[in-house]
Amino acid sequence: MAVKKIITSPHRFKERILVYGGAGVGKSTVTLNIARHRPMDTFHVIDMDYSMTYDRLLQTEYQDVEEQGNVIVHEIDPEWDEFTDKFSEIIAAGDPDTDWLTIDPVTVTWEMVQAWWLDTVQGTDIADYMAQLRKDTDDSKQYSAALAEAMQWPAVNKQYQQKFYRNFHKWRGHSILVSEAAELARTADQDDKALYGFIGYKPKGQKTMPHAAATNVFLDHPKQDTWRFTTAKDRGRELQEKVEFTDFALDYLVEVGGWELGMKKS
Repeated sequence: MAVKKIITSPHRFKERILVYGGAGVGKSTVTLNIARHRPMDTFHVIDMDYSMTYDRLLQTEYQDVEEQGNVIVHEIDPEWDEFTDKFSEIIAAGDPDTDWLTIDPVTVTWEMVQAWWLDTVQGTDIADYMAQLRKDTDDSKQYSAALAEAMQWPAVNKQYQQKFYRNFHKWRGHSILVSEAAELARTADQDDKALYGFIGYKPKGQKTMPHAAATNVFLDHPKQDTWRFTTAKDRGRELQEKVEFTDFALDYLVEVGGWELGMKKS
């Protein structure tokens, strides 16, 4: 008879976690690791990665989670309309008491809405448009100005707010957003410097996206067999810096987040 470690939240609030970092730091394993310790919950993963990371993980190091059957991977066509329709459907059907929602990577949603805008307004593919614009414009300032005029950022942001944030805010269960990391520029604004300056990297994507999560966790993998987490923002919890971990659910949710650890025979 096997004994499984189960974690339980003592909090009335739900976890709103954003994990970010470079390639190979374990961002996608965070959801599966938590799912391993919450077999009674259902984890909805919107997989936006072409490499189909979750299918591979579930068939290799997380076979036990696949056997539990509590992770549902939604592979969505990376088009803005298709994504927002499916996103709304998942939000509407979810049970906030037992369901988790992961978007991996959430960065892609910001790229999709930009592509949708140029296709809708300019009638052109975003990659072709930017390549032609760069070809026609030698000066970097002129290029930036021409791109800003074409994108009309206030309108693009409005679309993103209405179709992404408004729906995401309807979700009342636990959530995990996964993002790539962007190097913090010297010209970064004061808010970004205050939050991410000691790390040197911020989440990549739409500028207000990190505020959708109460917890921002930077993951890094400095050497073989060593993974670490640093909390850039964690409301009501002591910030952590370069903490080594092997099990995110136990090392973060239990040790830092105050979740309770129990055992279950299976």
